[in-house]
Amino acid sequence: MADLEYYWYKLLDITGDSPVSGWIIIPNLISIGLYWIIAGIFFIVDMMPKTKFLIKYKLQSNTNDPLDLDKLPSVIKQVLFNQFCVQIPFSILIHPIVHLRGINSPEIDFVRQVPPMWRITLDFIVFELIREISFYYLHRLFHHPRLYQKYHKMHHEWTSPIAVAAQYCHPLEHLLVNLLPMTIGPFLMCSNVISVAIWYFHSALKTYFDHCGYNFPVFLVYDSTKHDYHHMSFNRCYGILGDNPLILWTIGLNLFTATVYWIGAVFYLILDYIDKPKWLAKYKIMPGVNEPVDMSAVIKTAKVVLFNQFVVGLGISFLVYPSVVFRGGAETIREVPTFRKFVLDIIVSLILNDIFFYYSHRLFHYGWLYKKYHKEHHEWTSPIALAGIYCTPTEHIFCNMISNTIGLVVMRSNLFTTCLWLTHAMLRTLANHSGYKFPFYYDPRSHDYHHLKFNKYFGVLGIMDWLHGTDVENSVKQKWK
Repeated sequence: MADLEYYWYKLLDITGDSPVSGWIIIPNLISIGLYWIIAGIFFIVDMMPKTKFLIKYKLQSNTNDPLDLDKLPSVIKQVLFNQFCVQIPFSILIHPIVHLRGINSPEIDFVRQVPPMWRITLDFIVFELIREISFYYLHRLFHHPRLYQKYHKMHHEWTSPIAVAAQYCHPLEHLLVNLLPMTIGPFLMCSNVISVAIWYFHSALKTYFDHCGYNFPVFLVYDSTKHDYHHMSFNRCYGILGDNPLILWTIGLNLFTATVYWIGAVFYLILDYIDKPKWLAKYKIMPGVNEPVDMSAVIKTAKVVLFNQFVVGLGISFLVYPSVVFRGGAETIREVPTFRKFVLDIIVSLILNDIFFYYSHRLFHYGWLYKKYHKEHHEWTSPIALAGIYCTPTEHIFCNMISNTIGLVVMRSNLFTTCLWLTHAMLRTLANHSGYKFPFYYDPRSHDYHHLKFNKYFGVLGIMDWLHGTDVENSVKQKWK
């Protein structure tokens, strides 16, 4: 973190540390400067005699060989127009909005302030998710026949793209498809300048490598095969993440589950905080508790949850990815299982989840294990939805991650089934800790009772609790419910 501050201050010593420098000069300096550096490098590569090394990593062999120099002047002219007549004016026009949405955030004008690493990481994840969604739909919209002919066809003149043509497009496309998806995230997150600078640096690299025509393994995060395929086939791979198995099974899956989790958690938080609407508030199991919820406890919980999701969860995802490849998960990205296979996978996952969660959960209630690994989760005697994965990393791995995925591993489930199952798992976890019993939805009363009384209801479905006698007597159960 100290190194980051050092280099950030060095940059500000050059550009100045006024808000105009931070929000206009630095982002444009990074994106435009990096554009021409990368474009220049790949121009040299394209003009070089093709060695075996270069041929090996070229995506469309025998294309742009040699490069058509007659087309370059019009490309460069259009790119420069987009950068200096669209991009820079756009950043100037939105600067008042950037300032306005920071009225309640005094640090927004303190360009030299470096936010904590967890905040930069959270910003980056949200930016990537929002850009993927907005870019996909806007890009696909520009493939509608009427819009394509007028606004997007120019970009597809290069069926085998080159780096310098990454921003070769109609000005309207550059504004809506390139610039807008990059700026929505920073606007919504009220992000610090340094988060935006890092984001622009990453986005610039991603865009330029997507159009370079080569896929070098050293740049794993910037896999260009999918967007190159889009230029060649026209109607596939509209998004940014593409269908790289490693990216989808690790970053993609964690982003997906975290999004489901946080949408649900925020919904319940609003209910807890404002106690409205009343027709939903009446389903609260223990009225008067967490009304309003303690926001200092919420912030503490949120930090632990984010750590478990994006440090523990993401780290474990990369570690176990070789097992995904071994069981064929990397080869079935685009496959949808048969209905029979899907139902069987879900049934097995439900059973194994209940068994493994029961025993691991009950084990963590044993003396020293409880004090060291599980007590943190029980700080909430009347839990809130956000606290579903508020726990130590050890508990998160064994009680949450393994129990939720053991059935998928046994059944060799593909990504489609995994996403649907984990959606169910996230919604159930949120409901179990929400303190609300909505009709025709997950019943959280057993787990709520567990948080209150500590030594009952260790399982998920109730089958293992019934088998081991850790459910409550019917008379007590009826009184509680």
